[in-house]
Amino acid sequence: MNVHNKDYWEKGEAYNDYVIHELEDNRKQAWKERIKSHFDNKDPMKILDVGCGPGFFSCILSEEGY
Repeated sequence: MNVHNKDYWEKGEAYNDYVIHELEDNRKQAWKERIKSHFDNKDPMKILDVGCGPGFFSCILSEEGY
């Protein structure tokens, strides 16, 4: 998968595969840790992800109970 290829993004045929790859990659855990470092974790939170595109951050935050 060459995500730097202009045709890849213009056709969009493999976009879903790209998102799935990101959700299965070890970077997901790094994002979780980075984002959660900004939360005080004292109170339960509800998060609204507006304009979330494929929902990558919505998915990983929902895995953490938000």
